[in-house]
Amino acid sequence: MKYPRLVNGLSYKKNYDGTVIVKDNRIDESYLFEEESVRILQHLDGKTDPYNGIETYYTPSEIGLLIEFLIEEELIEYSRITASNGNILIRLFNIKVSMKKRIISFVLNVILMNSFLPIFIYGLCMFLPRYNELEFRFPLFFVGAIIGVLLGAPCHEFGHLVAALGLGGKAFSMGILLGITPGMYVEINEKCIKSTLRKVQVLLAGIEVNLLLAGLFFIISTLFSSSLFYGIAFNNLLLAVVNLLFIDGLDGYQAMQILLGANELNEKAKRLRNETAKNELLSEGILGYIKFILFRIIRYNQLAYPVLILINIGGGLFWIIN
Repeated sequence: MKYPRLVNGLSYKKNYDGTVIVKDNRIDESYLFEEESVRILQHLDGKTDPYNGIETYYTPSEIGLLIEFLIEEELIEYSRITASNGNILIRLFNIKVSMKKRIISFVLNVILMNSFLPIFIYGLCMFLPRYNELEFRFPLFFVGAIIGVLLGAPCHEFGHLVAALGLGGKAFSMGILLGITPGMYVEINEKCIKSTLRKVQVLLAGIEVNLLLAGLFFIISTLFSSSLFYGIAFNNLLLAVVNLLFIDGLDGYQAMQILLGANELNEKAKRLRNETAKNELLSEGILGYIKFILFRIIRYNQLAYPVLILINIGGGLFWIIN
């Protein structure tokens, strides 16, 4: 992309004095611009030179200052590839929201909520009694595990997207995430959803999709006695379990944060080492004891993530060596 492109997710509201409020719906942040600045903004499509391709009374230096501000506030981009929190994000496409998409998403979300648990339980109950009859072949299992990630990761994010659109949230883009654990991402904002339980559903919808897929492939692997389908089922179950961990940035942590109405759960968990903070929490009664147990789980969960990563790496090396 040669020239700057305006990010997806901005809305505009004109004031009586001629100024315009530009809202970044991704983070619910608002900015006040002159009308001429907004006119320049709306021409930034990645193909137009902001200095020579737009008719404006702004001088090149004024345009430069505007571009610098937009870069600082991350309102424009020069590439589909961006860096965020130590990860590399590759945007594949922007999401255009319509009423038709919201209705379809609502229906799909209802089906997901009512089907993932019965299918997962049925698949597990069908698979476990016949596990010993399965002719286990590690190469096939390993290939299935890779397919499981390639299938489970985008479906996980699609679950978040469907829940967000179906329950009144906002969605902006979807793409590939490269980091310690590569995967997919979907850029959504569920803060505009008023119901706490609906917000939690948006956060947990990806896990529900992985459990649904795990259940389906447990059934298929039992019917066909195939290590390939077992690998797909296993890794989707693993994706669900990992995302349920109370580790900052994962779905389980964010859902618990909303349910407890507590920000920075990690910091609260660390403060429980202090005897005074511990006694204050326990003095709240049953709710205090529940929070105490959850905060302890959060602290212990910090060890689980790197262990799971090492297990995955070890499994890959074992397959290569053997």
